[in-house]
Amino acid sequence: MRISYQIICDFWSQNKKLLIIWQIIFLLSAAVYLILTPKTYEAYFHVRTAKILVNDKWDALKWARYTRRNLMSPQVFTPELARACVGSDSNAARRSLVNAMQIDILDDSGGVLAISVRLVGADHAKECANLLAKNIVDTSDTALINRLLKDGFTAGNLQKGKINNYEKPMITSQPRMSDSYVRPQMAQTMLGAFLMGLISVIAYSILKRRYFSG
Repeated sequence: MRISYQIICDFWSQNKKLLIIWQIIFLLSAAVYLILTPKTYEAYFHVRTAKILVNDKWDALKWARYTRRNLMSPQVFTPELARACVGSDSNAARRSLVNAMQIDILDDSGGVLAISVRLVGADHAKECANLLAKNIVDTSDTALINRLLKDGFTAGNLQKGKINNYEKPMITSQPRMSDSYVRPQMAQTMLGAFLMGLISVIAYSILKRRYFSG
């Protein structure tokens, strides 16, 4: 259907009061949402997983992409970590922790990751980031020990195809907090409220004309 200037004018004249009322309701609701939304803070850190030297080449025991993939699985977190970060060990809570994380690869073959966590409360976010960083290091350290045992590693071994040296995993940048809380996206929220009000009135107008006219 072609929308003309006359159709828009007719729609406005017929639904002016309703449109204003619904816009006020939705915009006020959006304002209340922005005011009452708990303050979310971001904690971020860098971590490097274990590295091994084989055939004169240093590589991460597990490349960063695979560590990131594991962290995207809700089941990878320990119950203690899940409860400390999101208050519960349920699947839904674990999924919310995954959604709260942002993981960037800084050096894939070097196993270096930049990780941020957004949670309500500054202390809460930092505590979770500390626990998460420790969990990643501990998991990588366990994998390194198992690999060294499996490979029969001995210090000073220069045999080709075997581990000649290794570096333990570490937190390369300690968890730090954002300067302020992460502010809600005000413009997008208010625009969404405006569009919802407009769509609601259009839908009401169509239904009224179809089922109640005549």
